[in-house]
Amino acid sequence: MHGRSLSCSRLRITESSSDCVKVVQQQHSPQKMQSKPGVACAEQPKMNSLQSSSSFRAKKRESGGGPSSHCFKVDNDWTIQNSGLCGRDSELSLLQQAYERVANNKDPDEVIARGCQELVLIRGHSGTGKSSFATSIANRVKRDSGFFLTGKFELAALRDPYAVFVSAFQQFVGELECDGASERQGVVHRLQQAVQEATGNEGKLLTDMLPSLEILLGRQTDIFNVNCNEALHRFQLVFSKFCRAISEIAPLVLFLDDLQWSDTSSLDLLMSLVQSRSPINRRSSLLIVCAYRDEGIGTERHTPTNGTVLPESNLSFYLDRFASLSMSGALRLTNVHLRDLDENSTNALVARQLKRSFDSTTRLTKVIHRNCHGNPFHTLQLLRLMVSKEDL
Repeated sequence: MHGRSLSCSRLRITESSSDCVKVVQQQHSPQKMQSKPGVACAEQPKMNSLQSSSSFRAKKRESGGGPSSHCFKVDNDWTIQNSGLCGRDSELSLLQQAYERVANNKDPDEVIARGCQELVLIRGHSGTGKSSFATSIANRVKRDSGFFLTGKFELAALRDPYAVFVSAFQQFVGELECDGASERQGVVHRLQQAVQEATGNEGKLLTDMLPSLEILLGRQTDIFNVNCNEALHRFQLVFSKFCRAISEIAPLVLFLDDLQWSDTSSLDLLMSLVQSRSPINRRSSLLIVCAYRDEGIGTERHTPTNGTVLPESNLSFYLDRFASLSMSGALRLTNVHLRDLDENSTNALVARQLKRSFDSTTRLTKVIHRNCHGNPFHTLQLLRLMVSKEDL
């Protein structure tokens, strides 16, 4: 780096790699990474521009007038692979233990047995792999014939309350429609009975939010109009009953991503679900997982592209509420902090991606880690750019 090539055995890493890091970091800043449906990501054109620039041309070492020599031969169709989580063993253990408590009745403190809910909060700054970390248990949930539902808060959807829950339970309905014609048809029938019993004659509150839920609830009749506050309370109550009823039949993991973009209505609904209690004699297998960026929580203001300044969701207030519920024994709370990877874990990530031994990528990793500081997203993007321009 620093304006010259670095030789690592037969490895060639040019000064342009440092430029790559800067581009990746700029494009992955909190301001740039606000989700905007229908708007093309600003990252790609700038990356394309960088890749085509002369400054990114790899300085290949010619040996004896022959073809260029590279430390690693990489296939032309190489892409970033889902090679598992590196350096997250202790954190992953916390997430897996939380799932075991709700799914397999492994709760030595009996917090869940008292009807309380289980919540996992995953925090970390941009690029630390919070989403990948949370979804790492999805296959395990499916093996247990459970449901892993994902909803992602988006900045552009702040004016659309409950959109994240609608998205998550659209997945649920889609799975039910597939299961209706499969060997799990018996589970679908049991779910229908459970949710209809739990929601009673108030299922209309749910089908108004997501009409496709009629696959479980059937046709719903209109309910009497009540004042706004009462209607909101009834909706929150019936939604909590609905989720618990599902989790009494099969494990249910609800993963809400990018909580920093959440709206107040959705946070209130989440709080209601977290505070709800299952009957003592009816154990539920519900796990709620939330991920958020911890940069500037409680101080940031969300400004969409039209320039309108929106009020803060005040996520910090709800995080404090979760902590208070946990301290009082009314909630089982697990906090997971994902930090940047150390050099050994970064090397494991690089080695897996290049399908090489741990020792053979050590020198390359030193250079990458020096620039990316262990940020997994930056590391993978830099590696992708280096491979695409034969900078290895």
